[in-house]
Amino acid sequence: MAEFRGSVQAFALVAVAVCAAAGVAYAIGDASANLGAAGGRVVGDISKSVAETDRIAMNLAEGGRLDLALASTFPADVQLVDPDGAFVDLGMRPGTSVRGALQPVPRTGRYELRIRSADGSQGDYTLTTKTPWQKSVSVDGSGEQTFAVWMPAGGKLKGAFRGTGADLALTSVTGPDGGELVGPVAGKNGRLKMKTLRTAVEGMYRVTLSSSASYSGSIARKAPKAKAAKLDIANGLTSVSFEDDGVAQLFTDNCLSCHAWAKDYAGVKQFASQAYSRMRSGNMPKGGTRIIGGELALVDQWIRTGFAR
Repeated sequence: MAEFRGSVQAFALVAVAVCAAAGVAYAIGDASANLGAAGGRVVGDISKSVAETDRIAMNLAEGGRLDLALASTFPADVQLVDPDGAFVDLGMRPGTSVRGALQPVPRTGRYELRIRSADGSQGDYTLTTKTPWQKSVSVDGSGEQTFAVWMPAGGKLKGAFRGTGADLALTSVTGPDGGELVGPVAGKNGRLKMKTLRTAVEGMYRVTLSSSASYSGSIARKAPKAKAAKLDIANGLTSVSFEDDGVAQLFTDNCLSCHAWAKDYAGVKQFASQAYSRMRSGNMPKGGTRIIGGELALVDQWIRTGFAR
C-alpha cells in the first residue's frame, strides 16, 4: 500500500501566547506557544535567568516537511524534540542566524522546538516556521492497489486516472475509521474521475483502484485556508547593569563626546526606540568605532531594562 502524508496541523493558542500577544506582562522565565496549520512567526526573548528555555509546539504529519529559520541578538541554541521526547538532529549550530529543515517528517505527532541561549547571554529572537503542502500526489500501479493519503479536517480530495485497460475502476475510498465513503465507481474507456470528497476529520484516507492492466494519475489534495500565526511570547530580559556589564565603557568611548549630558543622567529608557534605531542604522555614534553586533544588543538591553548608572 502506497502512503502519502503531509504537514497541515491545527492547534489552539495556549493562554500565555494569547495574553502575551495582547500585551499582558509576565515574569521573566520560560515561555510557550502552539503554532497552527500554516506555521508562522514567533517573537520572543531569552533572559539571563538560569536555564531559561522557550518551547514552541506544533503537530506534524509523517512524510511532510518543516522549514524553520531563527534570527536573534544572542547566540541561540535551537533543538527539535519528537513526540517521544527524543532530539531530532537537524544539523543546526548555535548562532544569531539559525536555519534547518526536516524532510520527511519521520512520524505523525506533536513536535516541540526548544530555544535557549548557547552562552548565557540574553536578547530577542524571531522564529519563522513553514509547513509546505504538496497539492498533488502521483499515482502509478496495476491490479488492485490502495493509496493512502493524509488529509486535514475540512479538506477536499479528488482524483483523475487513466488506464491501459478498459476495466479501470475505483473500488472504494475509506476514511480514517475504515468506513467506506465512496462505493465502487466504474471508469469509461480506461478513464476514471473521483469526484470531490470533503474530509470531515483529520487522518489517513485510502483510495483503492483496480484494473487488469496498468494505470496512472493523480490525487489532488486541498487544505482549508489557514493564516500563518503571529505570536509574541516575549516576557522580559534581566536588568543589565550600566557599569557591571560594560555598557559604561561603550558610552564613554562612543557616546559622551556628543552626549555629555548622559554622564549625569540616571537612565535613557524614554529615548530607547530613537537611540536604538539610530545606532542600528549607523547614524550613531558620530566618528570613531561603530557599535555593532553584541555591543549594540548590550546597549539596547541596558536602555530597555534600565539600570541607573
